Amino acid sequence: MVLLFRTRSTNGVLMHIAITGGISVLMQLEDGYIHYNYTDNNVNVGFVFDHVKVNDGTWHYFEVRWLKVSSELIQILDYGHWTKTFTIQPTIAGKQIQQVIVGGQRLGTGPVTNQFTGCVQNALVGNNGYTGLTKPDVHQAREGCIVDNPCSNNPCSNGATCVNEWEQYSCKCPPGTIGPNCQDICQNYNPCENFAFCRSPSPNLYGYHCECGELQSGQYCDEVLLQPCPDNWYGFPICGPCNCPEDKGFSGHCGTTKRECRCKSNHYRPVGSDRCLPCDCYMKGAINDTCHPVTGQCPCMESVVGRQCNQCESPYAGITLQEKEEGCKVMFDVCPRNYIGNVWWDGTQYGYVRIRDCPHGGKGDAKRNCSHETRLWGEPDFTNCTSSGLTKLLEQVCFKI
Repeated sequence: MVLLFRTRSTNGVLMHIAITGGISVLMQLEDGYIHYNYTDNNVNVGFVFDHVKVNDGTWHYFEVRWLKVSSELIQILDYGHWTKTFTIQPTIAGKQIQQVIVGGQRLGTGPVTNQFTGCVQNALVGNNGYTGLTKPDVHQAREGCIVDNPCSNNPCSNGATCVNEWEQYSCKCPPGTIGPNCQDICQNYNPCENFAFCRSPSPNLYGYHCECGELQSGQYCDEVLLQPCPDNWYGFPICGPCNCPEDKGFSGHCGTTKRECRCKSNHYRPVGSDRCLPCDCYMKGAINDTCHPVTGQCPCMESVVGRQCNQCESPYAGITLQEKEEGCKVMFDVCPRNYIGNVWWDGTQYGYVRIRDCPHGGKGDAKRNCSHETRLWGEPDFTNCTSSGLTKLLEQVCFKI
């Protein structure tokens, strides 16, 4: 059985099948997960596909296969992106399908209950030459997958852009605004400290700025200067050198009252680290080149993931390099360009192997297969790579011999 569906609902029946001999199959959503129940003469067996919730408003492909020889039931989600296998004794071989209901459940001749709210297509049942549903009765359904546009009433404020996410929306906030509906940050939050004034709008990156007093400094006026010390010095009444090593990514400046070394711009410092690391945001997938001061997470465009914003949520998508396009784009004929193992792997046709230089200056070739069967990249193969340090050591050993 196969069904494509799209929904935001957490509960509802996707398909109910009545089979001769008192057998029934029920496929439904519970709390956003797919539940598959098989009943044979009041003996119920249930299987939960708990890898991922599917009420996210995107199209999902779900297939169930009964393997008579191996006594297995295989569940396939999104064309093999996720699979689960269960052991079950097949009792439906040779049985006849009596009734198929898509989007609800009916017991006997009773009413249809537990209706599904969403879109469905390509409902297939059985394994003969034609498994589609012929001349189905349609109730409380309409053709197409059209829903109301949640952005039609412009729910976002302060010039924010409303993004239609199918039956829900999000606001893409301009600088100087915050929250689900992009409210003015100064009026509703005021991040400035020590009684400093919050001013917005502002032409800087953040869309606002804190107006500090004479003895205040910092982005939020959170640093109070008891007495100014020279640059790269701190403390009062006795000023001491910051001694923040710039070769470790520090700016050279430190706190005004106690020694707290700070990272250079576009750097971050992990917990427990004695140095600052560059953000290295991938600017084809990042909104800007700044990052979180501790985790190093760069601000990513929609559907782009990874600390450096150099990966896509979907394994079938790659970050576009086109100037007029942003974010991730699904590729239908190649394994998409992506970044893994400190190597950029260019888009490659199915069934071919991509060869790249080894990372970190290593000697040899790195390889990665673009599978024709799965239409996905395999894991990179670095077995032919040798680090430069090991190469020098081997040369020394050979020389001594």
